[in-house]
Amino acid sequence: AAAAAATKRFFVAAADVDLNAALGAQRDWCKPRPPPPPAAPVAAAGGPPQYPGGPPMGPGGMPGQMPMGGMPPQAPPPGSFAAKVAEAAAAEREEVASTGAAEGERAPRCTGSAMSAAISLLGAAGADGGARVVVFCGGPSVGGQGAIADASLRKTIRSHGDIDSKAEAGSRRRALHFYDGLAQRAVARGTAIDLVCASLEDVGLFEMRPCVQRTGGAALVSETFGASELLASLEVLLKGGSETGQTEQGFDAKCELRLTKQCTAMTLLGAGEIGGGTTVGAASAVARSEMAAAGVEASEAGDARCFEWPAGCIGPHSCAALNLKLSDKTIRGDRNAPCVLQLTASYSPPGGGRRLRVVTLALPRAQKGAPPQALLPAFDQQAAAALLVRMAAQKADSGASTESVVGWLDELLIKMMKSLAQYRKGDPASVVPPPPLAQLPQLIFHLRRSGVLRVAGFSPDRTAAFRLLASSLSVFSTLVLIQPTLTGLEPGRPPAPLPLDSASIAPSRTLLLDTFQQVVLCHGAHVAAWMKEKDGKENPELQKLLDDSRERAAALAANRFPAPERIECTQYSSKARYLTQKLHADVSLLDFLRALYKTTVE
Repeated sequence: AAAAAATKRFFVAAADVDLNAALGAQRDWCKPRPPPPPAAPVAAAGGPPQYPGGPPMGPGGMPGQMPMGGMPPQAPPPGSFAAKVAEAAAAEREEVASTGAAEGERAPRCTGSAMSAAISLLGAAGADGGARVVVFCGGPSVGGQGAIADASLRKTIRSHGDIDSKAEAGSRRRALHFYDGLAQRAVARGTAIDLVCASLEDVGLFEMRPCVQRTGGAALVSETFGASELLASLEVLLKGGSETGQTEQGFDAKCELRLTKQCTAMTLLGAGEIGGGTTVGAASAVARSEMAAAGVEASEAGDARCFEWPAGCIGPHSCAALNLKLSDKTIRGDRNAPCVLQLTASYSPPGGGRRLRVVTLALPRAQKGAPPQALLPAFDQQAAAALLVRMAAQKADSGASTESVVGWLDELLIKMMKSLAQYRKGDPASVVPPPPLAQLPQLIFHLRRSGVLRVAGFSPDRTAAFRLLASSLSVFSTLVLIQPTLTGLEPGRPPAPLPLDSASIAPSRTLLLDTFQQVVLCHGAHVAAWMKEKDGKENPELQKLLDDSRERAAALAANRFPAPERIECTQYSSKARYLTQKLHADVSLLDFLRALYKTTVE
């Protein structure tokens, strides 16, 4: 009921209103009308004259006078802008009344207590623990453990500034500790926790993110529960397989990594991540205690070392990253022998039983004293960029400032360019990055201005949702999230990729923008004019362009998780802002590369 009422609010109902038509209706409604003839009084025995329909009302609702200007109050015409405002106000009053909230207060929610009760009920009802707890959050929690907001609407919900302040550190720490405890209980039973957030204000995803990270759950964020992308995401999450009809999920998953003792520490980024990144080692008693607290076990047998950790629930879209730290000690045996890594994942499918998947890799070793260029044939710049995204998100979640993370990225990129690129000292024009490194600078440029690091204009929940998504996607999907793709479609020409620049906008061109979270189809002014006046003016080329662009947009959104929001708009319309905000940058990529090359040759 609350979701249905929210869709009738003013900003939703009036989002696609024709402004000129709305203003015209307002002008027609506000025009002075001739006053109606005064009602003749009807004499009543033993009393004052009676007026049919009541006495004339004056200004302020006082009886005995006609309204100011001689115009009685009238309801706005149906479908007008004023009518939509009145409907939105009534819907908002109904929504507030349905939640049981007192006037001037938020709805009484105890989200943390509800999640704790759900995990306890699953523990008492099921023996194997294979289940998902899906939490539908329609607003912030104001009571019980894990509350993030005060009940009074006079007090705003915490912002990034409040989270960074020392005065609010205690309450934030208590909420994080509570939800981390819930995640530990869920992981111990192999239960996943999914958060479905549909609200215009934060619901507490920033504090509840350990429940998603540690259990292998999903975080789905939208403005209303009726959003098409939200329903599509739930369908993908819970859909059954084509043969068995069961959901494509693995519960109580455990992962093991076996490799040589040269690996002294491992950082886990993504599924199973704990507290913004789990770093474990196997050399000291302190490291063993840190591993025990993180739920990671390490063991040794001969020349091999094994790391084991719980991964919660896994599925077709699960993806984790491991960052290994190697020692400089001499390796026993042949140094030319490949380094063998073996990753195993065991899980319980919905139908019962236990499955084990094993992947073994034999990685070549570089010769001792070999130059850095010897590593280029084995360097995957796209995988390196995806790993840098997760590392940057981990540093930001750990409390590092945006400036420090950006500085770390710049220092890393400059060091890599100095070591691997070809150039003449003092000549920026002579810099030639090697082909296996050519795309990395522009990927880092887009990472610097992405939602992983940029928090200005974003709420804590929006930032947490973006970082959770960036830390759980595959390599290709991560790159699309950080560096959106732009495709141009024109009549009589094949589709062509375009740079993320405002110069890519043209009146005769349709642009297809894929940011992973949104698929935006924006038609140029000429195409939009034909679409508006195409009655009786058939144009086969433009019709083919329109059909092809819509098919491409649908293909991009198909089977993607989370499902993207699909937007179709025209140039200069209000929704075109979703496109233009990705094309206008404070610093262009060309200026960034000039500064990078100048620093490289210094």
